Amino acid sequence: MRFIASCLSVMALLVSVIFVAPEFYTYLRGQSNALSFYTEPDSALAKPPLSLEGQYTALLTCEAALQTRSRRFMPPERREIVASQCQDLAQAILSRAPSLSAAHLVQALVLRELGDDAGVLQAVQRSEQTGGDLIWMAERRFSLTLPYWESLTQDLQAVFARDIARLAQSNLGRSILARQYDRNPELRPVLIAAVETLPDTTQRQFLSAVRRVSQ
Repeated sequence: MRFIASCLSVMALLVSVIFVAPEFYTYLRGQSNALSFYTEPDSALAKPPLSLEGQYTALLTCEAALQTRSRRFMPPERREIVASQCQDLAQAILSRAPSLSAAHLVQALVLRELGDDAGVLQAVQRSEQTGGDLIWMAERRFSLTLPYWESLTQDLQAVFARDIARLAQSNLGRSILARQYDRNPELRPVLIAAVETLPDTTQRQFLSAVRRVSQ
């Protein structure tokens, strides 16, 4: 059994290197592009493109710029400008496409920047309910919701659990969950309950990820 578990761990690591690493570096490049975009004196984000592809690209630019790694390189006045522009962008897009999950996610990131805790959770819920099934979206929502997990309403608990289940189905997501499992013992029952809704194979993969982190 130990031999099988070891083989699975090695295979999971190889898959992570092959498939996750390119996605990770693409994301870092996106962050870099977003930061250079915001060094311009004027931004056109308040005038979103008409095409869905253009809107989505603009939203991804905001999403990257509002992440913690990006924000810490900005002076406070620039962070305020970015938050304002991204809020205008999200609201403009949602007025035309209220079911665009990425726009709700950007709105949640903006509201976090503005310190609106209740607004963050409402936007997270709308993002999940409008079809945000992509792993990267689930990871952002998980991170946004995590500080409030002990006081979530029943509906938001369900959203949190569904995003945990989404994350548990990818190598990168399982690594994120495993780190939280290791750092936050109080959260473990919530993680376990969500993962137990998944197939046995996925549950075993999650347990393997937890063992790797705890070693």
